[in-house]
Amino acid sequence: MNSSTRAILEYFLSLSGELPDEKIRQLIQQWAKDNASSRAASDLLALLDRYNDYRQRYASGDFAASAESDIADKLNQRRQWREQIFGADAAALFADEDRYDNFSLQRQDILTSDMSDAEKERAMETLHASLPAHLADQYRQQQALQHLQDTEQSIEKTGGNSADRFAYHQQAFGDEAALRLQSLSQKRQEWQQRYQDYATQRDRILLSGLVGDDKQQQLEQLRARLFAETEQQRVAALDRLDEPASE
Repeated sequence: MNSSTRAILEYFLSLSGELPDEKIRQLIQQWAKDNASSRAASDLLALLDRYNDYRQRYASGDFAASAESDIADKLNQRRQWREQIFGADAAALFADEDRYDNFSLQRQDILTSDMSDAEKERAMETLHASLPAHLADQYRQQQALQHLQDTEQSIEKTGGNSADRFAYHQQAFGDEAALRLQSLSQKRQEWQQRYQDYATQRDRILLSGLVGDDKQQQLEQLRARLFAETEQQRVAALDRLDEPASE
C-alpha cells in the first residue's frame, strides 16, 4: 500500500453524496479486479473500511490542537493512531502528512525558541525552503484560508467587487477552487435573499392576529412553499433565533 493506493480511494470516495456507499464499494471492487486481482480487490475493500474509520475520526476534531502548547502532543497522537489503524502501511499512506507534521513541529520549535526575531525569520525561511513544492503550496493555501475572511473584507473596503475576489481566489487557490468559492458565494447570497423574502412574509403572519395552531400551520405552509424539505429545519432554527425580536 502506498500514496497511490490512497489517491485511488480518495478518487472513489469523492463520489460520496452522488452515489450510495454500497455502489462506491462495488466500483472500487470492480476497478481492483480489472486492474489487479480478486485478492487485490479484497485487500482494497478492507483498506477502505479502515480509511473510512480514519476519516470519520479525523473529522471529529479529536486530534486538533486547542492551543499552541499541545500541538506536539496532538500530532504525535495522530501519528500513533494512524499506526494503530494501518500498521505497516501507515508510513507509505501518510508520507506527506508525516513530512508536514514534522514541518509543523519544527515551526513551533522556532516560534517558541529564545532566538531573536531576525534569527527566527531566517530559520523560518530555511524551514520553508526545505518543503517539497507540493507541500509548500499546501502550506501557502492553508495560510491563505486562515486569513480568507479578513482578505475578502479588505478587498470590499478598498472598493473591490466579485471579480476582484475571484481574481484573489484564483491566485491563492487555483482555478478549480476559485470556481467552487464563487459558486458557494452565489449560493449563500441566493439563500440569504430567499430567507429575507420568507422573513417578510413570516412577519406578516406573526402580526396578523392568528394564534396557536392556526399561526403555526400558516408558518409551516409558508416554509413548505418556499423551501425544500432539507432546508425547512434550518429555517425553523433561524426563526427561533429571531423570536425575541419578533414578539
